[in-house]
Amino acid sequence: MNIPSPTRGQWRGYGVLCIVLVVALLALIFWPLKERNPKTIDNSRLQALVDEYGEGIKIADSIRRDSMRNIRYNTYHDKKHYDNQRYETGKTYQTHEYKRDYSNKAVIDINSADTAMLRSLYGIGPVLSQRIVRYRDLLGGFVRKDQLLEVYGLSKECYSGISDRITVNATNKKIKINEATIQELKKHPYIDYYQAKAIVDYRNSGHHIANMQDLLLINLIDETTATKLQGYIQFN
Repeated sequence: MNIPSPTRGQWRGYGVLCIVLVVALLALIFWPLKERNPKTIDNSRLQALVDEYGEGIKIADSIRRDSMRNIRYNTYHDKKHYDNQRYETGKTYQTHEYKRDYSNKAVIDINSADTAMLRSLYGIGPVLSQRIVRYRDLLGGFVRKDQLLEVYGLSKECYSGISDRITVNATNKKIKINEATIQELKKHPYIDYYQAKAIVDYRNSGHHIANMQDLLLINLIDETTATKLQGYIQFN
């Protein structure tokens, strides 16, 4: 029986297989030795940083405790000194807390008052006083005291409390209803764009607005709007 001799490719395959087996055998021999003798890691630098951070925390806590102790000590002695002075002299000391003086009962014209004068009214602070002035400028001046109720944030209770201390000088800016443009008309808080356009269209159709009754003939102008506009319209 003739057995064929391995070819060159087969010998090459046998050689590779032998190399793989040798490498695997060496790995089995030396790998356990590496596990039994692991490389030690130097943690001394990390430990030094941790210790330094811990010392810093301790120093900061010590400083904070000392500061709080000094504050309590000074506060106690300042209070004790104040109490002793008050006991010895019988005097009381005025604090510096700001309180507005509402004892002045002078009547204020809301058409000429600035924000400082408005703040003398009970319940009117910096924000409300600025809103009142801003709304007054948009209107062209107040014609009635109760228009303050139209200012955002001013309640009925606040108005009731100050109504006796306010008055209105009815000198205000008027709208020339027969000449004003749409842009000029709609700037007023009581007239929107569509109402302003209706007024101009009514004029352009050949009509002259002579009084409030003529104004009510215009579409989109109802009695509520006409009543509000009384005092703001110049017909001539």
